[in-house]
Amino acid sequence: MQLVKYSKSLLGMTLLSGILMTSSVYAGQGGHHGYQDKGRMHKMAKLLVLTDEQKAQIKDIFEKAKADKHATYQSLKDYRAALKSLVNSDDYSADAVRALYLQYQETFIAKEINQTQIEHQVNAVLTEEQLAKKEKLAEKFKHKKRAHHKHKRAE
Repeated sequence: MQLVKYSKSLLGMTLLSGILMTSSVYAGQGGHHGYQDKGRMHKMAKLLVLTDEQKAQIKDIFEKAKADKHATYQSLKDYRAALKSLVNSDDYSADAVRALYLQYQETFIAKEINQTQIEHQVNAVLTEEQLAKKEKLAEKFKHKKRAHHKHKRAE
């Protein structure tokens, strides 16, 4: 009984982490044909009132991170394909899903490290006032996103 609960929980976490990683990797890859990053960069520059020098430094940070993100993206794409194959397989096994998840654990860790390094480097470019404003905006967007998701679930 506990194994079934654990298996369902692990599968749910695996699927959720796959979805979350997909969206963040796509965002890092430039979203839809590269427009998403440009839009986010422009919005961040506008809301935080970045100087031209800060814009250039942040753009450089994102450019340098592209190679790592691309390698991670490809590995995550392989993971999602393998997971989909397992889910649709007649001989589905929670142990196989667990083994697949563990096999890609280093990829998940690398993705998180890449994202946190980028955020750390961007934060180093910002002034104290800009960092405070960024935190305030992040909290505001988090609440806005939650409200949006609650609304979608109600439909």
